[in-house]
Parts: sequence; structure tokens; C-alpha cells
Amino acid sequence: MKSEQLKLLQDLVRQKRERDLAALTKARQQVTQADRQIEALREKQRQEQRQSADDLLVSAKWQGWAAQEQLNLAQARAQLCQSAEVARQAAAHSDAKTRVIGDLLQSALRDELQQSRRKAEQNGREPDK
Repeated sequence: MKSEQLKLLQDLVRQKRERDLAALTKARQQVTQADRQIEALREKQRQEQRQSADDLLVSAKWQGWAAQEQLNLAQARAQLCQSAEVARQAAAHSDAKTRVIGDLLQSALRDELQQSRRKAEQNGREPDK
């Protein structure tokens, strides 16, 4: 591939890499938000246990709801963790592509420079440095 083509390809791969990194950041933020929701619910449960020691029926119903809600949040967090892992793998793959294309571009530029020097020497001119 010529260096011009590789430069275009490198720009496209960099854009893809940036999108993948943004998706990874978003996925990690969602996991963090889910962690905050779970912790907020736990704190609310602790407060409710302290306050509603008198009315056992209301307390039991509320604790049942809170346990179910905590289970739902934990399941949602697990799904978010899976999507974050997928995003991490995609970002790692894009990063690897970016590095490989960067190496290919450097190699192509080096080859073009060597070819232009050889051509200049063959024509009897002083080669570029």
C-alpha cells in the first residue's frame, strides 16, 4: 500500500478507536452509576430498618420490595459489566489496529524515502537526507 492510502486508513482507524474509547468510557460510567444506585438502596434499607422497628408488617413488605429491587439492580449491573467488557475488547482491538497501521505507514514512508534516494543516485543527483 502506498503511504497516501495508509494515511487515509490510519485516519479512519483512529476515528474508530476514538469512538470505541468513548463507548468504553460510557459503559464504565453506567456501571459506576449502577453501583451508586445499589449503594443508595442499601443505605435506604439501613435507615428504614432503624426507623420502622415498630411496624413489623410495613417493614417486612418494604424489605421484600427492597430485596427484589436490589436483585434487579444487581442483574442490570451484571449486564452493564458484560457490555463494558465487550466495549473494552473492541477498544483494545481498535488500538491494536491503529498501532499496526501506524507501523505500516512508517515502513511505507521509509521505503518511499529509500526508493527516492536510489532513484536520485541512479540519475546522478545528490540524494535527499
